[in-house]
Amino acid sequence: MRKETPIREYDVVRVLSLEGMRTDGCGLGSRSPTIGDMGAVVAILTTADGDDAPVDDAYLVECVLADGTTAWMASFPRDSIESMSRFEEMPR
Repeated sequence: MRKETPIREYDVVRVLSLEGMRTDGCGLGSRSPTIGDMGAVVAILTTADGDDAPVDDAYLVECVLADGTTAWMASFPRDSIESMSRFEEMPR
């Protein structure tokens, strides 16, 4: 089992799996996510459990092309993405 690094807004992540992925539904982007893609977390989507404590539910991730346009935007469960080093540059 791999050690999970906490994921925060604006962190760069890599797609490990498409299982549980949901697209944003508004048609934003020029393609669909693929395993190995990298993107930035633009929001953390949470739900409340029975005790009204927030529980991380999914991470909304945007992949941007070199020209600044959105390649795709989708939400992923925690086990479908991994946090990247803050010093690793996203390929474009």
